[in-house]
Amino acid sequence: MKSLNKIFIVSASLAFLLAACGNNEESTKTASSSEQSQQEEKQTEQEEQQKTDKEESSKSEEVDSNESVENQEDKTEESGETKETADTSKDENQEESTIVKEEKTETSKEDETNTDQTNKENSSKEDTTEKEPSDQTASLTKSDGQDYAIEVLEGYELAGEEPGRDMLILSEDDSQFMRIELVSSELSMKEAETTVKQTAMAVNQNAAKKENVPTSGKFANAVWYETQSGEANVQVILTTGEKPVKLTIFTKSSENLDEFLRMAGTIQ
Repeated sequence: MKSLNKIFIVSASLAFLLAACGNNEESTKTASSSEQSQQEEKQTEQEEQQKTDKEESSKSEEVDSNESVENQEDKTEESGETKETADTSKDENQEESTIVKEEKTETSKEDETNTDQTNKENSSKEDTTEKEPSDQTASLTKSDGQDYAIEVLEGYELAGEEPGRDMLILSEDDSQFMRIELVSSELSMKEAETTVKQTAMAVNQNAAKKENVPTSGKFANAVWYETQSGEANVQVILTTGEKPVKLTIFTKSSENLDEFLRMAGTIQ
């Protein structure tokens, strides 16, 4: 009997122990399952968080991309406007440069024209200023019909043409000559000027009055017309002073004209 009790006690103990072990295993399994579930929830939360982060990052990148595109478009527009402004400024500068060049060209042409005109005037003054005969032999010759004397160069002859009019002729070509007429004291200077003009116009209707005449010497302030008659250059001159003289000169070369003017400058 005692042996049965002992066996019963041992069996009960074993049963209790087995039951306890079973409860422990179930508790362990339950705990493990709970931990696994928590881990899965955390992993799910992490995955959702990562997904959310990716979506936000994607949206941010998209916004940045859009802003970059907009900025690029703004820059392009600004660049276009800047280019248009630069082109406009360039065109304006080119137009201004062209205008300045044209003005400079016109000014240069005017300067050249003025220079040419000045040279012509100086040349005219040099040509018309009387010079004393130097290299050539000259003889003082008195007019037979008028009250004056003149130094006649070698190769020229003084002869009376008609009363009140003499001819100074180039000996080798009598088509080149200088007609000399003292202005009558009964004739006013205004009338004498009219006569000179009529003589020039009779030679050629296109006769022009010289504006640039010497300011000193025999031809100072002279009334002077110039024209052409065939091959001849014609000068019609009215000198002023105490003894006004009307000169009509026909020449074919500037050298002969110079010589006639030199001799006319010696009339006294």
